[in-house]
Amino acid sequence: MENKIHLHFRWVHLVGYLLLFLGDLGAFFVLRSYFLLMTAVVIVLVGILSVYGMFYLAGNLQVRLYIYGQNVVLGDETELQVSLLHRVRYFALNCMLAMEAENVFRESKSLWEISMPVQPGGVSKAVLPLKAEYLGKYHISCKEGKLRDLLGIVEAVIPAESYCEITVLPDISGEKGVDTSGFLSGMSESEESREKGHDFSEVHDIREYIPGDKLRDIHWKISAKQGELMVKERISVSGSQMVLRIALSQEKDISELLLQSAGNVAASFVGQNLPVCLLIWNGHRYAFDAFHCSDIEELRRALALILAMPLSVRLNDQQTVYLKNSYPFLRTYLSIENEDSGIQVVMRENG
Repeated sequence: MENKIHLHFRWVHLVGYLLLFLGDLGAFFVLRSYFLLMTAVVIVLVGILSVYGMFYLAGNLQVRLYIYGQNVVLGDETELQVSLLHRVRYFALNCMLAMEAENVFRESKSLWEISMPVQPGGVSKAVLPLKAEYLGKYHISCKEGKLRDLLGIVEAVIPAESYCEITVLPDISGEKGVDTSGFLSGMSESEESREKGHDFSEVHDIREYIPGDKLRDIHWKISAKQGELMVKERISVSGSQMVLRIALSQEKDISELLLQSAGNVAASFVGQNLPVCLLIWNGHRYAFDAFHCSDIEELRRALALILAMPLSVRLNDQQTVYLKNSYPFLRTYLSIENEDSGIQVVMRENG
């Protein structure tokens, strides 16, 4: 897409330049010195070349952002590479880049500027160290660049439209051990209930009744409206897996601690070859997102998807009620939540 360049005169420098030219020209008419005439011509040529060179560079300048790695652990450092692609061969100018980092999960933005020389050779690069201080998915973008000619008379504003992304994840390396023995006994009790006729499944679709379908799967309200029997087609979301419900808080820092705790607990389970199912509210769907994880890599991908959505979408005061309605056959689950005493991981009855 062609850049639309906006030019702004820097009036102080422009007036100074005009006064210099007019002063030299006035001295020529008084003294009749050809040296002063040549000086006036040089002043004009330098001004034209300065503005033209800047305008030519602005029309061919492109900004590229690259960040090392797609995911990084909280507290670690990474590097952001900023590249300026151009066609300059014989002169150099300074470019001011307006940068923005948006944390999607925390719904916050930070702005800063960097100054880079556009050096002859076709490519100018700068590497910036970045430290991962908060959880979340970051959109790092360059909104615009500003160029000034050598004399500082004209400033060009160039839309950059370049961005890159990175997700800051909780540290689930397993260094902080979590005692899951008590939770495993609760899991066994839940499995016994499931084997007696209860299952943990979610509604995937509604279809017409087929002889042999279970009566408990009939959707009576829709059947009454349609005038024929309709059943809920379910998909299993739990075989032998631990179900973890993450109840985030309005406090961003507390929500980070909740996700860190959920990651540690889930990592402990998958480390014992016990798959987990992470349940977390999604306000866009008005339902729970279910992430099934059987190893650490799947757990990291699940946490990255959770952090790719704003925290406000994950909040709901009636989650317990909706969980019961959405998964009526789920007997027990682990709840990672915040209470007055702090972050808690407790086994709860779904009822």
